[in-house]
Amino acid sequence: MLWLSAQLSEYAKKEQLRPYTMEEIDDMLDEAEAAFEAGDYLTNEEVFHRNKTAVSV
Repeated sequence: MLWLSAQLSEYAKKEQLRPYTMEEIDDMLDEAEAAFEAGDYLTNEEVFHRNKTAVSV
């Protein structure tokens, strides 16, 4: 875990991120709402579906 945290920390220092503008946020919300209205989403059951053929230990 320490190695992973160090790798992520180094990557974050190198990555030049910028905040989203309100216009970009509004566009993302519009896309998400349109996808939802079109039925393009996963149900709770689909998200948490477990392979029933997996062997339990």
